[in-house]
Amino acid sequence: MPNAHSQNIGRRYRIGVPAVLLSIIGAEVNIRPGFANRTTISAHAAGETTGGGAHLVAGRRINDHFSIGVPSGRPINAVTKTDWEGAGVEPDVKVSADSALKTAHLALEKQEQTLPADAPGLRNEVSATIQTRRNEPAVPATSGASGSETMKSMPASKASEDFESGTLANWKVERSGAGGWFIYTNGKTPPNPAQSDPNLPFDIPNPPQGKFAAVTDMNGPGRRILYRDVTLDGRYRLHLTVFYVNAGRFSATDTSRPDIGDEQQYRIDLVSPSAPIASAAKDHVLATIFRGQPGDPPRRQPAEVTFDLSQWNGQTVRLRLASADNQGPLRAGVDDIRFERIGQQRRTTSLLPSGLVARIPGRRQSSRSPAFPSRAVPRGWSSSLSSPQPPDSPPREEYVPI
Repeated sequence: MPNAHSQNIGRRYRIGVPAVLLSIIGAEVNIRPGFANRTTISAHAAGETTGGGAHLVAGRRINDHFSIGVPSGRPINAVTKTDWEGAGVEPDVKVSADSALKTAHLALEKQEQTLPADAPGLRNEVSATIQTRRNEPAVPATSGASGSETMKSMPASKASEDFESGTLANWKVERSGAGGWFIYTNGKTPPNPAQSDPNLPFDIPNPPQGKFAAVTDMNGPGRRILYRDVTLDGRYRLHLTVFYVNAGRFSATDTSRPDIGDEQQYRIDLVSPSAPIASAAKDHVLATIFRGQPGDPPRRQPAEVTFDLSQWNGQTVRLRLASADNQGPLRAGVDDIRFERIGQQRRTTSLLPSGLVARIPGRRQSSRSPAFPSRAVPRGWSSSLSSPQPPDSPPREEYVPI
């Protein structure tokens, strides 16, 4: 928690608002500065809503063997005239308690370049902390391969991911064996050298867009699954940039297996959010978006994969990226995941024999005056306006026979 000393450091080194870490505990200790910062100096809090223990408690002895805790005071904020008793402190960035420290440290990256040149010690310390936190693997999901993990769904309109936060905070990871999913910045430098096979050096394409991308790395066989739940609040087309470097050979699809095994594979699926995380059952896998096949080259340069999600409009689905290897390192990467809303239908109208324009059900009506169509059309025939229009103009009107 920041205190007066940390605030003085902020002023001295021209650092922006401090980062406050919040987690759920039985009674918050030294939470007062965090609550004050949230209302007076606009500190940025990352973590979970705290437990809501604000009142000061003092021990009172009852007899020689027992004592009780009695509330003896309450902090009152000068701005809000309240405290956080029973309500807790709400964070600005809601992530799990395990991810709060990493998220807060990586938030410093935005301010790293503002550090003064005459403070090399502080600059080096911040840079080293950011790199250390980035190299840590994402927090794995608590469920096993046979269970399902409940997570908060995000609307597709807000679910695009370019990994430029430098974290996997919006994702869940399930893994067994060695390695995991990581954020990386340099295709020649392993994100976590301790979990990278030194016999087959890390050598993958640089992030195809921006500074960061997600990739698997390992120093032994295993399976790693990255996933998130998305609510398709409309008709969408999924875009993602997929790449890999495979030291082995992709295995053939084993349709008899009920789950994703540890054979050499990289697959991206759309699955039911209620299904076990690693399930490969037909009634759980809604669609396979990408899968490496036997005979595929050992190296795939970053290339876009697209998939129409319109079939699941209005539903919540799980986007799952799974990589496994038992022959040699399979470094599977992804970047620039985008949910593109599919546009409206073309506007279409019909011309009645009398010269009046009628609306066709499900189609937008012409904005032209119905009594004065711009082009005469013989009764019972159709025509389209073919005059040139700029690329950003509305869809052309169509006349169709009725």
